[in-house]
Amino acid sequence: INALMARGCRVTVVPASYTEKEIMETKPDAVVLCGGAGLEALRTDYAQKENAIDAAQETVAALMKSGVPVLGIDFGHQIMALAMDGSVEKMHCGHRGANCPVTEIASGRTFITSQNHGYIVKDIPASAVVSHVNSNDKTCEGLEYPQMKAMSVQFIPESEIGQKNFDGIYERFLGMVK
Repeated sequence: INALMARGCRVTVVPASYTEKEIMETKPDAVVLCGGAGLEALRTDYAQKENAIDAAQETVAALMKSGVPVLGIDFGHQIMALAMDGSVEKMHCGHRGANCPVTEIASGRTFITSQNHGYIVKDIPASAVVSHVNSNDKTCEGLEYPQMKAMSVQFIPESEIGQKNFDGIYERFLGMVK
């Protein structure tokens, strides 16, 4: 929220349970799916909602196909992949800490990122192109959806060590909004 507000964005926060229709009624210029407790919490916390993950995937798929720019961060990256028929897999140990190296494929540059997740995108959706990989284990750290105004990253762009190397993620995303 702070990273977007620092770039002049007005931010409206809605509950994760909102449908695509409810989100679109707010007339967003763009949608950001941010991090959260993840798949295990969604399965546990929303146990009373039998199909919580399916509902979230349906909402995200509709948003991605709506033409409104969508950015997924952390758990948002995973749910976007699931929404586009990719798969997500639980990791043995996860990526945790402020020292996770990520390579941007287009530039070949490697950055140190902050991460805290236990799942990875395993099967890349047919509609996506890998934009970032973990430099150690080569797992997917970022996806772009060329046929849509959509992109996602597994790491937290505003939490990297040292210079704000990955602030460019927000600029690229906001370029989709204009």
